[in-house]
Formats: sequence, structure tokens, C-alpha cells
Amino acid sequence: MARYLVLEALVMTYTIMQLHYFVICLDIIKSLYSMKQHILVLGILLVASYCSGQKADIDNHRIYVEYASLPENFVFPEDRSYYVDVSTGSYKFDKDDLSNQITIRGWERTESGKVGIKLSATDFVRGKSSYKKRVAEKKDKDGKVISKTNYYRYEVTNTGRANLKIYGPVNKFSDKEPSKKEQKKEDEKNSNPFLKDVAIDNSEEVFEDLARNHDLSKTYNYQTSEFKTIKEASDEYNRNSSREYADQLEEFTSTLASRATHELNRFYGYNRNRDWAKFKRLDSKKHPEFEMYDNAIKALKEIFSQKRFNKAHTDIKNSVTPIIDYFESILTNYGANDKHQKRLKAASMYNLAQIYYYLDEPDKVIAIGNQYLNWGHDKKDGERFIKKAKSLKEQLMFHDMAGRYFETNENADDIDLEDVTVDDEN
Repeated sequence: MARYLVLEALVMTYTIMQLHYFVICLDIIKSLYSMKQHILVLGILLVASYCSGQKADIDNHRIYVEYASLPENFVFPEDRSYYVDVSTGSYKFDKDDLSNQITIRGWERTESGKVGIKLSATDFVRGKSSYKKRVAEKKDKDGKVISKTNYYRYEVTNTGRANLKIYGPVNKFSDKEPSKKEQKKEDEKNSNPFLKDVAIDNSEEVFEDLARNHDLSKTYNYQTSEFKTIKEASDEYNRNSSREYADQLEEFTSTLASRATHELNRFYGYNRNRDWAKFKRLDSKKHPEFEMYDNAIKALKEIFSQKRFNKAHTDIKNSVTPIIDYFESILTNYGANDKHQKRLKAASMYNLAQIYYYLDEPDKVIAIGNQYLNWGHDKKDGERFIKKAKSLKEQLMFHDMAGRYFETNENADDIDLEDVTVDDEN
């Protein structure tokens, strides 16, 4: 019995010791598990932070870029001379003043030029005035008219009449393939052995065919304020109509030559043009490339703001080269597997293609377009770049020009702009 009691005491003691160790082990396990949880949470936070830092949100960013618009027609250098003839009608405009302001950039003006420019400034016609009546109704809450008030104003339309005629060659650029008939005619000419070594002298040729007939007329409207009586409206018209007529005549006279010059340079010369061009910017401030990418886009905007239609691109190209190198490094350093890296790579390719397009390097634009197609990402962008680069290349070849600029001594800011074009509105 005593042995049994001793044995039972020993078992109980062992059991208690085991439970004690079990509790201790359990506490240790809990502590370890808790530590693992903290490590796990910390790991998740670190991964989340890294992923947040690599997130690449891309926004469109517009930059103004200036260049020379290429003319509708190509004229051989030996034919680029012109004369100006100005005629007037009932109103005696200053013919010499108008004539001296009309120019074609890159052409020689002579008394016996090959191309004839004839400006007819006929008159400035005073229109017939008339009054207009407007009835204002006042309604109650049920929509019933409870009163009417008449308002009157006088108005007139004056018209400046002018016309521009161009006698010269028509040789327009076309991206269409020549017809079979045109190609056959050209082949027959080239294959004729009797014409092969014949030099044709066109030095005395003067173009007599009418190439362009352009209406430069312009209308001007004047209207008084509204009054409750016809007499009040008539009195205001009589006070101001003569001054308005004189101001309109002055505007028509002062802008006529510049509008004629603009049309001439659209047809044969070079005008000042500007695009509101689309580029891409990184809009994720936590991304490791954000600051550098943002600086690159800001610098690009500043550099392109100095680009002028009548200056060569050399300085602009030199200034923008470090930006090109940076965007190229993005293509090298960022892969194409992660969706955020894809966005950043695609944006950088887009920026490079746009830069090369406005530096008039269409072959490099086409190469980037093909990169898009081979990659399979944003293929529509690649197709658009290839299309517009091929068109630019063909136009430059047609006009025998290195780029869309024409060097003159003019102050570019004094030259009227064509309507601003929004490049790639998508």
C-alpha cells in the first residue's frame, strides 16, 4: 500500500512537471507564432510599399511645337521668281504699300518674274442699315404671359472686296500611287532615246495659266445695344456708325497684304505653324523614376518652346539629346512583364517617337513604330506613328527639304500663326 502511494505520488509529480513544461512550451510556441505574424505583417507591408513605389500612372501632357508648314506645290528653284501687280477700284487703296508687303518666302521678286501675283483691291462697301425687334415675355407661375416688352437694335454689314490671282505652276504633293495612264506616259517619256540627252531650256518661260483664284473679301458687322424704342437705337447708330466704318476699313486695309502673303506662302512658300503635341508624363510621385521623368518632360517643354519655323533644328537637337538618352535608358532598364513597367516603357517609346517626329527624323519614328508592333503592346500607337512618319518622309522628299523649317531673317514672333493643330486627339 505504501509503495502504491509513493508510486502514485511520483506519477502525479511527473504529470504536474509535464504539464508545467507543456505550458512553458506552449508559451514559447505562442511567442514564436506571434513573432512570425509580426514578421509576416512586416513583410507584407514592405512588399506593399515596394509595389506602391513601382506603380506607374501615366498621363497625357501637351507641349506646343513650332515648325514650317510645307507648301501645297513644289516649284523647281530656277522657277522661283515672281512679280506683283496691284489694282484698285472705286476706293483708292495705296497700291505701292500693298505691293511692297506681299512676299513669298524663299523666292526672288523681280519685275519680270515667272510667276504672276495679281491683287485686286476693289472697294469697301457700306451696307444698308436695318433694325431688329425682339419681344421679351414675362410669364406667371402657370406659364401665362402677363406682359410683353419690345427691344430694338440697329445693325449693318460692311464689306471689303478683294481678290488674289496666282499665275504659275501646279505641282501638288500626293501620297497616292500614279494611275496606270500617268505611269505609262512617264515610262514612254523615259524610254524615248531621242529625248534622253536633250536639254530643255525653260529659262525664258513665263507661266500664264491661272493656278489659283482666291477671294480675300471680308465682311464686318456692327450692331447697337438694345433699346426700348426705335429712336434710341437709331440715335446710337447715327452716333457710332461712321467711326465703326472707319475702323473696319482700317482693319481691312492693314491686314489685306498679310492675308494675301499668307495664302501665297500656303500655296508656294512656307508659313509658321504650331502643334499642340501630345507627350506622356509619369504621375506616380512614389515611383523611383518620378523626379527624373518629370524633369525630362519639363525640360522638353522648355526646349521645344524655343523651336522656330525659320531656324534649323541643330541647337534644339543638341539640347534634347540627353532627354532622348534618358528615355532610351528606361527601355533598357525596365522590362515588359509587369503591367506598371509596361506602362512606363510604352510612355517612353511614345515620347521618343514624338521627339523624333518633331526633329524631322521619320526613319527613327518608323523604327519605334515597328518596336510597338513587334512587342504587341499599344499596337495602334505604333501603326499611327508609322503612318504619319511615312507621310512626313514622302513630303520632305517631294519638297527636297531636310526638315520642316525655312531659314529667314524674320522675327518669327511677328509672323501670323496658322490655326494651332491638336496632334493625336485620342
